[in-house]
Amino acid sequence: MRDHADVRDALAELQAGLRAAGLLRPFPPHRARTARRALDALSAEHPLPAGRKGLPASDALMAVALYGEPALHVLVPRFALRAGLITRAEVTERKGFPSRSPRGGGTGGTAYSCGGGGGGSD
Repeated sequence: MRDHADVRDALAELQAGLRAAGLLRPFPPHRARTARRALDALSAEHPLPAGRKGLPASDALMAVALYGEPALHVLVPRFALRAGLITRAEVTERKGFPSRSPRGGGTGGTAYSCGGGGGGSD
């Protein structure tokens, strides 16, 4: 988002207004390093979970705060997709793989049955 000139200009204007009102002041560089170290420590203490089963809500929130989209993919993929928070993964065609799955259940046209019907005993 910050790559767009309009967004950069709007942010600069907003920051100038906040500084003039005394509501925003620049942080010295050592504060940025301290914040980075704190985030690194939190990330080490709270690694990206492999799944959501048994994960307390507070840990899920921390994961989303620290990791963003990757955490949403793991913890609430359907919700995040439907809410527009993440995008659907694009599937690229690979040599030797069909671009579409075959119709008819993917059995290549052969009909299979999982039981039913007679047979066996008199």
